[in-house]
Amino acid sequence: MSMSARPWMINACGSGGLVRAGHHGTGTTWGTSRFPFSLPANVPLSHLEVEITKNTVRGRATVATLAAQDTEVSTCDRKGRTAEVTDGSSFDAALRALCDSKQYGKAWNLYRMHAGEWVQHLSYNSLQGLLSQCLRNGNLAAAVTVFEDMKSAGFRPNKVTFSMLISGLCKQRRKGSGFKEVGYKYWKELDRNHGSELDAAALRIGMQACVAVGKMREAEEILDLIERLDSNEGKRATTSNQDARTYNILINGYAKERNTAAIEALFRRMLTLNIRPTIITYNALVSSHVKSGRVDEAVLMIERAKGAGIAPDAWTYTSLMKGYINMSDFTAAKTVWRVMLSSGIKPTPVSYSVMIDCAIQEGDMTQAHHLLDIMHAQGERPSAITFNTLLRASVAGDHSSLGEAMRILDQMEEANVIPATDTFNMLMSAAVSLGDPFLTEDIYNRLVRTGQHANGFTYTILIQAYARQADLKSAVAAFEKLSKDRHADLDIAAYNAMVDAFARSGEMQAAERMLQRACSFAASLGTGPPVEAFGAVVTGYVRLKSVNAAVNTVRKFHSLGGQPDAQMLDQLVDLCVRTGEYKVAMQAVRALELVGAEVDKEKYKKYLLGKEEEIRNIARQRERQDFLGDDRGDGETNNSSLERFKFWLGLPNTYYR
Repeated sequence: MSMSARPWMINACGSGGLVRAGHHGTGTTWGTSRFPFSLPANVPLSHLEVEITKNTVRGRATVATLAAQDTEVSTCDRKGRTAEVTDGSSFDAALRALCDSKQYGKAWNLYRMHAGEWVQHLSYNSLQGLLSQCLRNGNLAAAVTVFEDMKSAGFRPNKVTFSMLISGLCKQRRKGSGFKEVGYKYWKELDRNHGSELDAAALRIGMQACVAVGKMREAEEILDLIERLDSNEGKRATTSNQDARTYNILINGYAKERNTAAIEALFRRMLTLNIRPTIITYNALVSSHVKSGRVDEAVLMIERAKGAGIAPDAWTYTSLMKGYINMSDFTAAKTVWRVMLSSGIKPTPVSYSVMIDCAIQEGDMTQAHHLLDIMHAQGERPSAITFNTLLRASVAGDHSSLGEAMRILDQMEEANVIPATDTFNMLMSAAVSLGDPFLTEDIYNRLVRTGQHANGFTYTILIQAYARQADLKSAVAAFEKLSKDRHADLDIAAYNAMVDAFARSGEMQAAERMLQRACSFAASLGTGPPVEAFGAVVTGYVRLKSVNAAVNTVRKFHSLGGQPDAQMLDQLVDLCVRTGEYKVAMQAVRALELVGAEVDKEKYKKYLLGKEEEIRNIARQRERQDFLGDDRGDGETNNSSLERFKFWLGLPNTYYR
């Protein structure tokens, strides 16, 4: 494959430096005095030019999912002999054999099948082996379940088990997953149960837990304790990596907070104690500068590391690539990528993920998939982040993109990368948004079969999908399941979805009752009335052309302190115009103008002009009602309200006659 065949793979700058951020294609480069890496002109892309064959491309075609692979639970020992599970003892032996042979999917399915009956018969080592496999395969929810079952079975988890679990939970990168908070909770439990027995290694795990949830002061206190332990044992600080790792935990925490001053203070503290910073230390400083948008400072920090005799690694380059991508300087990012390759440094899965994201942001999905193929060709295992980057790009299109997204999900499972709950939620939400609610249920079933736990968002999406299928019974069942699921939190979004489900089905009394529950729930949180739930009820009444009920719902929302939004008021205007309630329509129009919303006058002009005869008949009927005493309460008849509405629209009218 020639270089000219792939214009995305850029040539290096003739001067051998990195392109300066913000100067796209100008030829301006980082000179060797500013950037400490040289790149020969026209350097080949090394392993990126490996020809991709059918044997090296995995998962381009749809493959059997992990769930399908694990439908039948085979329990074999290390020699492949089938073991029949008939009691607690055989359950323990079969589970241990599967864990020893690293057959995680089968081990987890076997555990789910029999744990309720025989968990008390499992040995500590079998449970710890399964917990370890859960962590290795990224199923943190399953790991927490096994750990809690271990305690329920009467075992007292030791320091190793605690530390293994806490470390795994705190490495979770997905925001809002809650696993880091669980990891911190287990650290506090470990400290209570084994505090006097904890050594420096266990205390470092505690530092990681504190840093993961942003409790930097607590982490600093643990560092002080480790230093006192060394002092009490008569140890002198050395240049060992073990000492540096202790400080690096804190430095990485401050890097996430972009607290460069705190990092510099720790850096000086290390030097004072004669602890030599490692590349991890410098990488944290580089990352801090990158996250703060100071890419030039990050480059200077890399020069500083080289001056100290510390060579950059893949993480150094990857951070720098992220910085340039965040600045939309894709040319510079790709140049850093080429510098890394020319230096003989093997990209990490994260490096690939970053460059896949770069290709996606440039709109080059072909190159994004090519990079994924390269990872397989080089024997690299793509991470969940890699696949999620591709999935997010896939679901950003139209309905046809769902098929591509499902193929990527198949690739993910074929690569033995277990999708997290967030991944399934992203796909479920896309299926609902793109008009395929039936696919949403299929994706949910895959989530269940892979052993992941649904969270509150999962159930909310499921309720929305059932509502769009007009399957009210299943929507109610999903809401009730959410209410009882200990792994999921019932939130206001679920109430909103359930109100909408009732309203879509025309069950307005049930919708009103659920609306009341939603209001009570919101009040318990100290928030105002839920606009989405009220909007769903208004929409329900609009479908039924129940003007009074829709108006009363809007008034109730306002009386509770809510501010009707443009969508709610626009629906009300539309309903009133189509039912001839022009006075209410004008009131809603004024409310729209007060909230700064732009009213689509052309829509109502076309409607009135297209149905003049029908409107005149409605007006005559209204005039008769007015004559019989059914006036508007302020002397304004509905006919005059119509003329006033036409005046507001700029149509011919008799309002001032």
